[in-house]
Amino acid sequence: MIRRGTIAWRMSVMIALGSGLIVALVVWAGAAYSRRVLEAELEAKARALGLATANHIEAVERSVTKTAAGLALTMEHMPMQREAIAPLLLEVLKETPEAFGCAAAMEPSTFGPRDSGTALYAYRSGASMLTKALSGAYDYKAGDWYTLPRELRRPVWTEPYFDKGGGEILMATYCVPVFSGEGRDRFAGVVTCDVSLKWLADELGAMPLGDDGYAF
Repeated sequence: MIRRGTIAWRMSVMIALGSGLIVALVVWAGAAYSRRVLEAELEAKARALGLATANHIEAVERSVTKTAAGLALTMEHMPMQREAIAPLLLEVLKETPEAFGCAAAMEPSTFGPRDSGTALYAYRSGASMLTKALSGAYDYKAGDWYTLPRELRRPVWTEPYFDKGGGEILMATYCVPVFSGEGRDRFAGVVTCDVSLKWLADELGAMPLGDDGYAF
């Protein structure tokens, strides 16, 4: 038995305190290292998940923009016949599952001097694909999806909007101007492809981010 106050007692206390301090430092260092490793793994997982989602969204964007550009070229080179537009839009929509809808809106007088403007829209409704005339639903020539490509004379994406009278959903639209004439110098109309914002919200909402994670 070591008596309290002796040199041996003091050395034992110092050794015990030193050993305890070393153990505490080892535990702290191990916890800090484990935390850094976990944070690095979580960051790498989040980056990989974000990159995979971004690539998927970009693939949809490429498909929609390519489809709209091809539709514009078809409209420029096909004979301008009103009855041919609806079957063309339905075929384009069938071949582009990423798009919610597509439209072809032509300037007045395209199909004759009494033509006040023709706009047809093909869209998804459940498992079906339907068409409707936008010219009777609202003044399509005042919409951003028509005026922006007409004024800028180049393809554009619209800001997100609710398509009342058309698809009746929140969407963003890629719009491509259509030109006619030998030098493609006369504005003839606009073709569009729509992306549902619900699809985008579902895409982000499906990411496994836990209770505290969020995507934007």
